[in-house]
Amino acid sequence: MRVDPFLISIDQLVYRTIPDAPNNNPLDPLYAALTDRNRRGEPTLYLGGDPRVMATEWARHVEDEIKDPAIAGEQRYRRTFDVRASLDRVLDVRDPALCRTLSLQNAPWCFADSKRLCQQTSSRLRQQTDARAIIVPAIGLIDQPDRWVLVVFTDKLPTYPEPFLTDLKADGTLPAWLAWNRTENR
Repeated sequence: MRVDPFLISIDQLVYRTIPDAPNNNPLDPLYAALTDRNRRGEPTLYLGGDPRVMATEWARHVEDEIKDPAIAGEQRYRRTFDVRASLDRVLDVRDPALCRTLSLQNAPWCFADSKRLCQQTSSRLRQQTDARAIIVPAIGLIDQPDRWVLVVFTDKLPTYPEPFLTDLKADGTLPAWLAWNRTENR
């Protein structure tokens, strides 16, 4: 698989959300590995291209969590953070030419249809290329190609988090409706 011509660099502000708890580190890539719903042990960091992406992705995950009796009612506020991402060797999976090279059909819709395909594609790019990160469509906003998630393979960075992720700044919490939802459903 020859993807070198598709490798790009980025240097921009991105966004992160994590459960609001005193000891949670927003740049801890292992947080995503704590559940079977995520990368299963692969140190990965998910960063939204804009705040709306993070809010939408968060809401999508909460919808799934509410349906799971093992964790329903345990949802917490999410603390939001701004962070500057300066990375080279990034593959943009929204690029139709890259999708053709990867033999992905009906992209980006194929990702919305199959979580398994998302994970397989990510793992394949992580293991078989020099990519340090990938840009993927935001599944909750799949019809808006300008909305995306940066998936950072932190184990492929020579040092972590700096100089690749810098200028971390807390920027509030999501959402006000969570408190309302808990009160109304008691």
